[in-house]
Amino acid sequence: MADDAPSRRAAPARPREIPTLGHVLQWRALHQAEQVAFVFLVDGEDEERSLTSAQLDREAIQLNAELDRIRKEVAAKTSRNQKLREQLAAAKSGKVRPNRRNRLQGI
Repeated sequence: MADDAPSRRAAPARPREIPTLGHVLQWRALHQAEQVAFVFLVDGEDEERSLTSAQLDREAIQLNAELDRIRKEVAAKTSRNQKLREQLAAAKSGKVRPNRRNRLQGI
């Protein structure tokens, strides 16, 4: 399975063993797939859209994958920023000098 692919854990056998909301969605998607899970109302009265348990589970998986992608992107940027802060601190302390490519190089 690829790193960017949404992952699924095995849904518990019985509802009382369901530890998280994600597991609830999976269980309902498996056992109540076509049952309407949510109805969205335009003005509090008129139905705009409804989602079955299976549709809701699919949307939750897609959202989780997108949030995971964003988390990885933020972590990578944070790591790069930390390295830049360390290089700047070293430059201020006089422990490094610029090299020919205008990058900091340890002495």
